Amino acid sequence: LSHRPFFPVWTTNLRDTFKKRKRQKRGKGMKSRGTRWRHWRVKGKNSRTDEHGAHPLFRRVPKWPAAHKHMTRKKLEPLNLAKLRMFIEKGRLDTRFPITQRHLYDSRCVTKIKLGVSLFNVNDFPFPYKIDIEVAGADQSSIDMIRAVGGTVTIVYMEPVTLRAHVKPWKYEVLPRTARPTLKMVHYMEKMKARGAAVRYIKPLWLIEEERRLQTQLRELRGEEG
Repeated sequence: LSHRPFFPVWTTNLRDTFKKRKRQKRGKGMKSRGTRWRHWRVKGKNSRTDEHGAHPLFRRVPKWPAAHKHMTRKKLEPLNLAKLRMFIEKGRLDTRFPITQRHLYDSRCVTKIKLGVSLFNVNDFPFPYKIDIEVAGADQSSIDMIRAVGGTVTIVYMEPVTLRAHVKPWKYEVLPRTARPTLKMVHYMEKMKARGAAVRYIKPLWLIEEERRLQTQLRELRGEEG
């Protein structure tokens, strides 16, 4: 006869009755948490980016370096050509004399000038007044509309210190000298010149030497051809 029991108890056929047993609910405090907490236990969410319903960090923080470059980009003060026309019609700007950035600031056409004023035009709106204006930038439409009536747009290069002395000269006992532009600004001024505007800036020394070298080469070529 075998002494093994008819129903042997092994580790493979044991059941955890404690886990199966449910706690009896008594009173209001033992109710379920409700639907508010269900989405926290949803499977399939990324544990690295999930913040339990809050806006994730990678969406709160702007992209780098594209957003940083966009936020730190130096911007000119925009001036609509329609607003300039309104100030001329009101008599706050005189078209008989050249209009500078100081005149725009004194007439309150532009309330603040940090890096310069830039002209822009919307939908090629016509401009009937013949003016000579000096600004730091302009788009193609505003240049074309002013030149169509015989006016001129002059792009003037000024550093922030020089521009501040130009707009508010009473704050300086000795006016600062105008600086020479950098290579990037020389490219910008030549681009404005290609649009049809007149430009005014002090040429850097390297640009003067480059122009002399090119003129010397042209004279040598013409001498060989002759």
